[in-house]
Amino acid sequence: MKTQLLTAFIPLFAVTATALPSTAQEAENMQQSANSSPQEMFRCDLSQETPSTIITGMMSSENPNPIPLINWSEEYFSSPERALSLCQEVSQKLQTFHEEGQLTSLSLMSGEVDGESVICLKNTSESGCNPEQVLFPLETDKNPDVVLYELIAADFKPPRTRGDFPTRINFGVFNFL
Repeated sequence: MKTQLLTAFIPLFAVTATALPSTAQEAENMQQSANSSPQEMFRCDLSQETPSTIITGMMSSENPNPIPLINWSEEYFSSPERALSLCQEVSQKLQTFHEEGQLTSLSLMSGEVDGESVICLKNTSESGCNPEQVLFPLETDKNPDVVLYELIAADFKPPRTRGDFPTRINFGVFNFL
């Protein structure tokens, strides 16, 4: 059977301020904002029972809520603390890839690196997981494709077809730069 791939296009919206600052303090605040670090795109959210890696950089007036990407269900990890730690680590890795300009689209896949099952970012020019793009190792004997499918947030899941699970989850998230 063919493996189905998920492709979800999520436009990024840029908010442009057209009003001029009315005071010198507002002008200074705007200058400080312009010199601050790049926009937060990913973070670990702890507001629900299960930690989640969320996409925050695509919020807009039309969509004011962050978008869940990975739900860190503790059943696939050695402890709830490990799931939380991975949420924080993976969110930071994704943010770093974004800030370094290495994340122009997002495609997650399961694979193997040095004999270990992992979840990684997939580069379009490569067929497997690149060690530099590993997001986290899997700590379960379950099928890596199934684990990836179950960890991915509902908004990004492709439909299952007769029990088949996709090997790659593609998110057409463009304009990260």
